[in-house]
Amino acid sequence: MAKACKLEVNLHWIHHWLNLWKNKIIPKKMTKIHNIVATCVLLGSCSASFVVLATVILANSDCIVPLQGLASRESVSCDFSHPSTSICSLQGDVRVKGSNLTVALTSANQSAHSNVLAKIRPYTRKWEKMMKTIGEVNMVSLPKSKQMACDVRHSVPAVIFSTGGYTGSIFHDFNDGLVPLFITAQRFKGEVVFMVLQFKHWWPGKYAPILKHLTHYPVVDFDREQLVHCFPKVIVGLRIHGDLLIEEGLAGTSMRSFQNLLDIALNPGQVVLPKTKPMLVLVNRETSRVIVNRNETIALAEKLGYEVHTFAPNFNTRLSEIYSLLHSADVLIGVHGAALTHFLFMRPGSTLIQIIPFGLNGPAETCFGRPAEKAGLNYVGYQILPSESTLSDEFGLNHTVIVNPDEVTAKGWTERKRIYLDGQNIRLHLPRLEQILKDVLTRHQ
Repeated sequence: MAKACKLEVNLHWIHHWLNLWKNKIIPKKMTKIHNIVATCVLLGSCSASFVVLATVILANSDCIVPLQGLASRESVSCDFSHPSTSICSLQGDVRVKGSNLTVALTSANQSAHSNVLAKIRPYTRKWEKMMKTIGEVNMVSLPKSKQMACDVRHSVPAVIFSTGGYTGSIFHDFNDGLVPLFITAQRFKGEVVFMVLQFKHWWPGKYAPILKHLTHYPVVDFDREQLVHCFPKVIVGLRIHGDLLIEEGLAGTSMRSFQNLLDIALNPGQVVLPKTKPMLVLVNRETSRVIVNRNETIALAEKLGYEVHTFAPNFNTRLSEIYSLLHSADVLIGVHGAALTHFLFMRPGSTLIQIIPFGLNGPAETCFGRPAEKAGLNYVGYQILPSESTLSDEFGLNHTVIVNPDEVTAKGWTERKRIYLDGQNIRLHLPRLEQILKDVLTRHQ
């Protein structure tokens, strides 16, 4: 249960903290204790009689902001401690006007002050420079005399989030959007309204089979909505547990429950493709990190006794079509990349073989290795040898790019992307791969 925020602070202390934060003097380990909100400081109109609101969000916890003049049923709970996301929940008479990105908690107390509560860009990659492209939602408290008139009144809560950022990549569609949305909204059992910033018109259509199991209401284009919507509760931002991860929670959230939702949404007829052999699906990349000896790899798998399918989804490929293939498959094999997100469509007990190029060990394990294991899959990480990367042809076996990838990746994401994501293809050593495929085959016969 959320606890009350400790308010034993003074204006001098708040000024001092904000200056430390602004000048980056605060020790790194203390940066989780952030979001000091001093209303008079933010508004630049401090006076002795002005009520100072200070909110301290502690690491790994959230707290309820006790606002001057709010009734007991009215509350604000915020958590800014997560490195990827910030989230606030406002409860009471909450009025939302999307066109000016405002969420206002209206107090029944006429003596209540107008306060700036918090500002959030509701997208789950808050450490990235890209976040400046995400709309900033302003949360305020208003006395009843300044309230916005309701145009649409709802009896259910709302969740406000963005489909901006990297939405459009299958990895980010799930990692930054659908999985956090499930974690945040599943407990409402469909009785919740989604209000979306940077609304992409294709998004609710493409993901309609999934969304209809999370909300029973039309998705609202937040930025363009001119009407004032009134709710008993509004959540701004989404919770995230890690890359494609869902930890078990009291509200029934888990990797397995999300997989069950996908099964109901994308395979309502419980269709399984007919097969006479263990089915292996090979991800077919066409631009970077291509398996240059793909045909020989397919021939090897078929010789060992697999039924092989190649898989090259594009933006317009129907999710149900992809689900039918991968939920029937025993093995998914591919080079590290967004398409491996589809391991979420596989049955627990099936196998993901991730071919890990040079310089991508960390992202490979974080994005797909660990999540696949949490989803109940058998995971095999195939770390390529120097001779299996075309970088060895370009730079030679003794170059830093080959012998010390950490030195290259330490220069930042741009350099890692240029060399290791965009600059190499894969030439698999078939005798080495053969032993792995044999071991996996015995598991599925």
